Amino acid sequence: GQALSIRSDLLSEAYCDALTTLQDACPPFDDAEARKVIADEVGADAFADLSSSVIASASLGQVYVGHVLRDDEKVKVAVKVQRPGVAETIALDLHLLRIGAGPLKALFQANTDLVGLVDTWGVRFVDELDYVREAGHAVDFSRAIAETPLCGAVFAPEPLEHLTSRKVLTTTWVEGQRLDYVADATAEGELRRKRRVSQLCGVAMNSYLTMMLETGILHADPHPGNLIVEESTGRLAILDWGLVTEMDPDLRLSYIEHIAHLVAKDYGKVPNDLVKLGFVPEGYEEAIESSDAVAVLTDVYTQFAGGGGAAKIDVPAVLTEMRALADRQGNLFRLPPYFAYIARAFSVLEGIGLKNDPDYAIVGECLPYVSQRLLSDPSPRVAKALETFVYGGEDQLVKKVDADRLTYLADGLQSYSKSETGNQVDVDVLDDAVGVARKVADLLLVDGDEPTPLQTIVEAELAKVLGASLRQSFAQARDSRAGTLARTLVDPFGVLDPLLKGRLV
Repeated sequence: GQALSIRSDLLSEAYCDALTTLQDACPPFDDAEARKVIADEVGADAFADLSSSVIASASLGQVYVGHVLRDDEKVKVAVKVQRPGVAETIALDLHLLRIGAGPLKALFQANTDLVGLVDTWGVRFVDELDYVREAGHAVDFSRAIAETPLCGAVFAPEPLEHLTSRKVLTTTWVEGQRLDYVADATAEGELRRKRRVSQLCGVAMNSYLTMMLETGILHADPHPGNLIVEESTGRLAILDWGLVTEMDPDLRLSYIEHIAHLVAKDYGKVPNDLVKLGFVPEGYEEAIESSDAVAVLTDVYTQFAGGGGAAKIDVPAVLTEMRALADRQGNLFRLPPYFAYIARAFSVLEGIGLKNDPDYAIVGECLPYVSQRLLSDPSPRVAKALETFVYGGEDQLVKKVDADRLTYLADGLQSYSKSETGNQVDVDVLDDAVGVARKVADLLLVDGDEPTPLQTIVEAELAKVLGASLRQSFAQARDSRAGTLARTLVDPFGVLDPLLKGRLV
């Protein structure tokens, strides 16, 4: 419900408004019962003061605002209390879903492991009930993002570990507004607000791609109630770290390759990507590489990349194509269990973007992160992905830089540079260009035992340019009077002349 509440391309406004209450306006449980949980878990006198009623309430818990004393100063905090009996409710729901998963799989002859999907979903749901674990996820994120260029644009509220237990979570308070409701009272009004939200959506997308593809721990609950713009700094605060999913390192690299292929519109490489990512059942690897499968996937991805979400896609036509492909080749696709939470997270991010801009294209929004990652990651697989992105297909006899793709890469790096300063709406074009130039210089001049992928490509291209220039200069010198004299002295009988002409002309 929370995920669907933001998908205005799938549901009418009335349905979206009704489902929005699931984000932070669920019916609360009794305040007296909440205070008893707080007293039992962290102590009755743990807080200097606490609000008499809830300020937000979700399906698993509700939040109060209070203060704690730190170095004789009052610090404002958010106190989340778990809803009593919620563990039993979740256990029953998962049990019923698991019972129904097997028959549903048989009924629809699905390749997807529905039982495995429910089990994966269930493990994360149960983990979400442990607030100590949730606090740890927030700390891990803060530590990891501090090592990235996004350190000044996004953060997680600091957990107060001595006031946190399995059922009570205390964090520093974030003063601000939801990402999708950022106010802007300037003369530009609504237009400026939309530009600001678009920039924050870029920060959010780069942050989530960083989590998914670098840190390996992805926040899987990014509805607007959990994405707050800090009033004093403009930074994006990500709340509620209970629901996360983990990514295997090899899988992360496969997704980088896949997203790079999508951004570059290299749809011919997508079938092999889908095999590596687990979307193709065993035994169908050759079928997915067939020309008609590639044609169907190209059509589907082209529509998807055009932006606008489901509202701009001819869904009946896509389903007809997919059914026809299944009739010819068999049921080629499945949903791997690990993907459920990834799909949830990025579907919500896409929904936020579409609410602000009906033409929002999530594939295009991946370009900034992909550009930065391809240009900076020295791992062999990412280096290969960069080479393919810059030069195009692998079947070329002579590698030639694709100028359009190079421009595309530069545009992506420019957008990523903007998201590093998430608190700035308007950046001067010259300052923006200087920032990109500095970033490219940093990437080219970085010192290490091995050259970076970008350094390797630049060295190769410089060698081509210098090599062509030197060959031309040497040929001219060879035919000059000085060249003739030197050649006579070195090779008076002209033995090397045919060889030199063949190599240097």
